[in-house]
Amino acid sequence: LNHPNITRVLDFGQEPDGLLYLVMEYLDGVGLRGILEKEQRLSLERIVKLTSQVCAGLAQAHSKGIIHKDIKPENLVIVPGHDDDGQPVEVVKICDFGIAQGAVQEETRRFQGTPEYMSPEQCTSSVLDQRSDVYSLGIVMYELATGDVPFIDEDLRHLLYLQINQAPPAPSYRFAGVDPRLEHIILKAIAKKKED
Repeated sequence: LNHPNITRVLDFGQEPDGLLYLVMEYLDGVGLRGILEKEQRLSLERIVKLTSQVCAGLAQAHSKGIIHKDIKPENLVIVPGHDDDGQPVEVVKICDFGIAQGAVQEETRRFQGTPEYMSPEQCTSSVLDQRSDVYSLGIVMYELATGDVPFIDEDLRHLLYLQINQAPPAPSYRFAGVDPRLEHIILKAIAKKKED
């Protein structure tokens, strides 16, 4: 994958002793989780700018038949960059394709991902497509807008049940200042039925 919003892999291989290695670009930035912990919620403008870049990176991966399967703030790093006019901008880098599923791979139906961000299909170990990443990004957007994910439960089974079956509370229920246009996009992204 070669895209401005995806962490570049520079080299990979295997040493004579069998050690596998992967060399990636160095990212001198901060994880989106760190930003959330400091700021709690982001402005509409910033959410749009950051998540648009995630969408662009995911579109590149999806065009190659790759599903990330673990989109969450910890796997999104913000690095400083410049726009075409030389003005400073935040550049998103999608990281950690460690459990990504490629189109050429035999699908292994395993429980993988981070439960708070997993699509209903992931929670049931069903066949996944690009819409699973869209769902996870919708959860990230929900968190950026409200300061929290829709479902939190220490009981993993109950959390998975909620992801599969429970309609999420509207973002504006959690934070009244959520723009209705953004709320509509978020709720569409985290619809329970992937055809929706």
